[in-house]
Amino acid sequence: MKLENLAIQRLSTLNKFSSGIIRFPRVFSKLCSTFCINKKDCWELLFDMREEGMIDIVPFQGIKIK
Repeated sequence: MKLENLAIQRLSTLNKFSSGIIRFPRVFSKLCSTFCINKKDCWELLFDMREEGMIDIVPFQGIKIK
């Protein structure tokens, strides 16, 4: 399983409690603790996920899972 797919599974648990946009603090908290990575590496993961069409990054807000 690819890291991006596992990240989407983890983030989808947060999507239940949001109105479509998962705020950045919750994203970083979930992904950094799950994969034991720092914030810089988490940004790289998010950009990779955006390039693959898995998420949209909403500037200054958070992410939306497609």
